[in-house]
Amino acid sequence: LVCLASTQAMAIIRLRIAGLGHDLRIEAADDTIVATLLEKVSSLTAIPEPYVLLIARGKKLTDPAAALSVLGIKDRTRLMLMHSLSYQVDKSGIEEVNDVSRSLDDIEEKISGNEADAKAVDELITRACIKLDGIDIGGSEALRGMRRKVLHRAEDIAARHGAAASKSENKNNCGR
Repeated sequence: LVCLASTQAMAIIRLRIAGLGHDLRIEAADDTIVATLLEKVSSLTAIPEPYVLLIARGKKLTDPAAALSVLGIKDRTRLMLMHSLSYQVDKSGIEEVNDVSRSLDDIEEKISGNEADAKAVDELITRACIKLDGIDIGGSEALRGMRRKVLHRAEDIAARHGAAASKSENKNNCGR
């Protein structure tokens, strides 16, 4: 249960947001705006905010500045979570970015299991970065942001593993 309410005395509404494999329960002040709710849903689901679409009583919540109370959303309202239209446009790029992210998961597993040496990890990360560079974002800022986030993750893995490899090399060199 997540609360979006401020400290002022306002009516609190409980929302159930379900769809795309998620079932969220959120408490919010009735004057919470749609943009704040979208941001929270995005953080809880890991679906980038531009790709989140909420529907209440058959109406799309598209005005980011609209307060929930103005839209007629009351306590115990159920909202449907769906992908927005921009998701369909960017779908192939999103899938490619997610594939690279999964390959980074595999790299991290190999590192944690000591299954890969520094050169192999460096090569795998370089390949992942090349794949990211080859993804056509078609002018989509959301897709560009996703790609940038995965690229930073690849750089962090490389930096962490490079530092760990340097420490182990220094330990080995110190004993000589």
